[in-house]
Amino acid sequence: MHVRLGSDKQLKSLYFSHKYVCHHSYFNKVPSSQNKRGISKNSNCPATFTIKVKLDIKIVRKRDEYSKRGLFTVICKSEGHNHSLETSETLRFFPSYECRETFVEYFNVGMSIPESSKYHENILHMQENFTIEMLANSRINPT
Repeated sequence: MHVRLGSDKQLKSLYFSHKYVCHHSYFNKVPSSQNKRGISKNSNCPATFTIKVKLDIKIVRKRDEYSKRGLFTVICKSEGHNHSLETSETLRFFPSYECRETFVEYFNVGMSIPESSKYHENILHMQENFTIEMLANSRINPT
């Protein structure tokens, strides 16, 4: 999920507010017609995750039912992804920080891009728990 910042009408009573949106939402996306690869992550996914932390001040405790009981954090989660979560189409968009470090090591040893890609796929094939989905998951195989 990506962070989407916004304003809140009750900003004076909030200490912290963040709205996280699915990485397949419309937020900060270029349409596939304008994308160089012709692929867009935008599927207008409505899934969100919102966190609000309210200030512990007198007016908040007076107005808010939950704050009276000492509960100053509101967490709202809306499911409803409009896309599959475990397909190769979705998995190829995940960031792969650990895998990037592995490929940097391959390049430091002197491998070219095609050599390192083929070598990495061979390593994946040799694992006991290998599945074909591992090749599509960019956390494991970024090619």
